[in-house]
Amino acid sequence: MKVSESGFIFLIGTYSLGTDSKGVYSLQLNTQSGTFLQPELVVETDNPSCLLYQASSEILYTVNELERGSVSVFKHQNKQFTLLQKVDVEGKYPCHLNLVNNNKHLGVANYASGDVSFFSRESSGKLDDKSLLKVNHTGTSANLQRQEAPHAHWVGVTDNEHIYSVDLGADKVFTYQIDGAGQCDKIETAIQLTPGDGPRHIEKHPSKNIIYLVNELSNKVSVLSQQSDGKFCEKQRIDLLPSDNKEHSQAAAIKLDKTANYLYVTNRGDNSITTYSVQEDGNLKRVSNISSQGIWPRDLVVTDDNQFILVANEHSSSINLFRIDQNTGEPIATDQSVTISSPTNIILFS
Repeated sequence: MKVSESGFIFLIGTYSLGTDSKGVYSLQLNTQSGTFLQPELVVETDNPSCLLYQASSEILYTVNELERGSVSVFKHQNKQFTLLQKVDVEGKYPCHLNLVNNNKHLGVANYASGDVSFFSRESSGKLDDKSLLKVNHTGTSANLQRQEAPHAHWVGVTDNEHIYSVDLGADKVFTYQIDGAGQCDKIETAIQLTPGDGPRHIEKHPSKNIIYLVNELSNKVSVLSQQSDGKFCEKQRIDLLPSDNKEHSQAAAIKLDKTANYLYVTNRGDNSITTYSVQEDGNLKRVSNISSQGIWPRDLVVTDDNQFILVANEHSSSINLFRIDQNTGEPIATDQSVTISSPTNIILFS
């Protein structure tokens, strides 16, 4: 695996079964020239659709999004990734994972079974496979095709105390804590969303008491304030798409830029990126809606220097590069793209 001297290296998660992908790829961006190098296969594993890299331990965690779901754990050493373990999550089609509880546990959201799996972490970064803790979601909602059962889609924290899991099927965000014995206290509803919203992912503002929640099915962003008890209150609902949009679309990724002055959301179907400016009170104002330069934009990432955005267009099997207008925050398309089959997730590696 090459080392970047004038830019960034990203890891790209994919759907590998039934596609030309073989697993996880590295992709280098030269920020001086604004160009990509050719991607390299760095990990062979099945359907690594969501990735998490912890630099301090040099550990890469990937979901294996399958009916019998699992998490694979890799050690980065001597410029290579070596498989340390593969752990059954006892859930179906895991789609998201995150470190929680002051990094003591790894949480995994299992979409099809509507539950979340937690494993305690050893000092090496390996998971204690005997420590499995399951949190089961409950609920259904208005969309009979997509909300016939609970569907956990995101797990994570917004502070050091509360753990949250977002459920698309139940139109809820759940909250709970893991105690010193590794057990879960009572599961509460942090917020009940509007029927048919289909909440997907959360992005926390770094300096305001504000949470941004993207709703996949209603194509809206909910601006939430966090209360002292850890529950949320919705203070704004704002459309993602122009009022004249007639195409079927499903919202996907939600990311703040590095200044936290702009928020970006990808729209699958409309195949676009919506940019919002963040107001003083945390509310949003829509700035623009532009083409993602591909089909089915599943994820995006903002570079640490706040100069570029990379977009993973899943159905066109492309990673497309945009420059950020430093005055308006808007993404500006470039001619740079690379082919990676069915990309689903982009994370910074170095």
